[in-house]
Amino acid sequence: MAQKNLIPVTQRTKEEARQISRNGGIKSGKSRIIKKTCKQISQLILDAKPSQDLIDKLCSYYPDIPKDQMTNKVVLIDVAYQMAIRGDLKAIEFIRDTAGEAPIKRNEHEHNGKIELPVINVNYTKSETKTIEGEIIEEKGEK
Repeated sequence: MAQKNLIPVTQRTKEEARQISRNGGIKSGKSRIIKKTCKQISQLILDAKPSQDLIDKLCSYYPDIPKDQMTNKVVLIDVAYQMAIRGDLKAIEFIRDTAGEAPIKRNEHEHNGKIELPVINVNYTKSETKTIEGEIIEEKGEK
């Protein structure tokens, strides 16, 4: 039975290939639905209000944050902050990245948002000619 699964789709009949593709599409759709549902549940949990005791505690630590803006996101950021001040580098990166201050990764040929291609100098001798798109162009001053 396992040997049958090792046959490439290109060597199967059209009906078998179609059924395999169909089954893959169905499983892919189910997987996308599960991922979407998990994302929505996670967002609901993060946007939910923590317990009143926790809200009061956080308000005492952060009086500038209004009580109506206290969510589980704030709780998680506070926990990460507590870890960061104890020296946890991952927590420090999380806080920095969440605040939108992640370092920008640039391509080594990128400068000020523009890609700079390396310059290649080609020197021709007087007797050589160069071609551009099939046309022969002679060096100036020579004929």
